[in-house]
Amino acid sequence: MYNNDRAITDVPVNMCYAVKCDSCGKTTWAGCGKHVEQVMKEVKDEDKCTCERA
Repeated sequence: MYNNDRAITDVPVNMCYAVKCDSCGKTTWAGCGKHVEQVMKEVKDEDKCTCERA
């Protein structure tokens, strides 16, 4: 669903970080899952990916 090579921010790998969804092109997240809210809070609702996570 997402490509880690397209990280929007540089954050340590053991944390969550924003990525561009390969399906819809909107912003989603990758990483451990513990920091999703922190990563996505600055993303506008209309820019957030709503695709089902694999």
